[in-house]
Amino acid sequence: MNKLKKLVLKNGITPYKLSKKTGIDHSTIYRLISGEQEDILLQKAFRIADALGVDINDLREDEKANNDK
Repeated sequence: MNKLKKLVLKNGITPYKLSKKTGIDHSTIYRLISGEQEDILLQKAFRIADALGVDINDLREDEKANNDK
């Protein structure tokens, strides 16, 4: 499970609500949560982090975990 999905579940926010809070298209949010899309602009990452009330670094995937796959 990717970090964004974990944070969304932990915060009890729906992808739709996150989309509304960030101004990011809901289809982009769904693709990020599902892992279908991995890269986003830094500006969007900051908006997501702010909406979730987390540090921008909390959105980063653990490099060691990714290398172990």
